[in-house]
Amino acid sequence: MRNVSHFVVTDGRIECLQRTLQSFKENCDYPFSQKFMVNDCMDEDLIKHTKMLADQYGYELIQHDTKKGFAGVYNTAWALSKGDYVFNLEDDFLFNEKVDIDAMIDIIEHNQYLVQVVLKRQAWNEEEKRAGGIIEQWADLYTEKEMNGIYWAEHNLFYSTNPSITPKWVIDKGWQICPSSESVMSKMLLVDGFKSCYYGKKFDAPKVTHIGDIRNGILY
Repeated sequence: MRNVSHFVVTDGRIECLQRTLQSFKENCDYPFSQKFMVNDCMDEDLIKHTKMLADQYGYELIQHDTKKGFAGVYNTAWALSKGDYVFNLEDDFLFNEKVDIDAMIDIIEHNQYLVQVVLKRQAWNEEEKRAGGIIEQWADLYTEKEMNGIYWAEHNLFYSTNPSITPKWVIDKGWQICPSSESVMSKMLLVDGFKSCYYGKKFDAPKVTHIGDIRNGILY
């Protein structure tokens, strides 16, 4: 069994968080070596509810003492992750099928230019909806590959904070604290032939469903 850390980041969306944790529990029973939740919400009542959910689902709660925003949450989570691989999860995703952590790691171990393996979500913004999907929007920029019956679709467009597996050598670079940090990290990581990928065939149905209409917090 691999040494895999798992963290959840959240910011006061209790209903979304509860649905996300329950869905993940039902679809992934991997024996993670480390499970923790980073909370950026400062509301005392919401902190209590978050602590209850963390305890219920077996997470250590890391509570920020001051608001740090999206970049700060990921900076904290990456700094605390100790496993050889890390599965990240935001508080607003439901899982449409079982999560195969080992298969996702197999892809990275046999293709070490990959910085992550991501679970594809449904079309979200208007451009994606018009195109028919997140991959369909730029279909020619994705390359489908296969190994021993495991499929993935590679690209060098962006690093994603959607549910995914990331190897420790990427985590060790640290998350940059700045505006538009996801774009900054993408530019930093996807150089010199390094790529990201979605798990599964290029035009498979989405493996997760994004449910959060509004992102709480700052510096998204």
